[in-house]
Amino acid sequence: MTVLIAIVLLTGEPITYRWLFIVPGLALQAVFNAGVGMFCGRLTSKVIDFKQVLPFILRIWMYMSAVLYPVDRLLQHAHGWKRYLVEANPLLVFIELQRHALLDTYKLSGPAYILWLEALAWAIVAGFIGFAFFWRGEKGYGRG
Repeated sequence: MTVLIAIVLLTGEPITYRWLFIVPGLALQAVFNAGVGMFCGRLTSKVIDFKQVLPFILRIWMYMSAVLYPVDRLLQHAHGWKRYLVEANPLLVFIELQRHALLDTYKLSGPAYILWLEALAWAIVAGFIGFAFFWRGEKGYGRG
């Protein structure tokens, strides 16, 4: 984030009140990431081949999350339930929130309050499921 903020400042973006939303956005993303990490951690300890497939899953997920291009390009080809599926992608939600916080003229793919509710929901669901799944397998870690 430090490098990203430096780049944003060097390109002439003004510092606005929306920059305050970086902290809660990153906190929600950290809970989401921890939940997904714990889930994948247990899965890789039980399913050996999952370690080999995980990089491909993450790369495809990244490309489907509009990391390298504007989300409008992806949304113009998606209609109905496909559009909702694209918009509900947790990585896209967190990326959109951070772009909106940092870039003054960035246009969100949906209303800001919807994105915040989706981010909160993804953080709670992934955090709880990941923790519960990881914790249930605790007694089997490091054994055979």
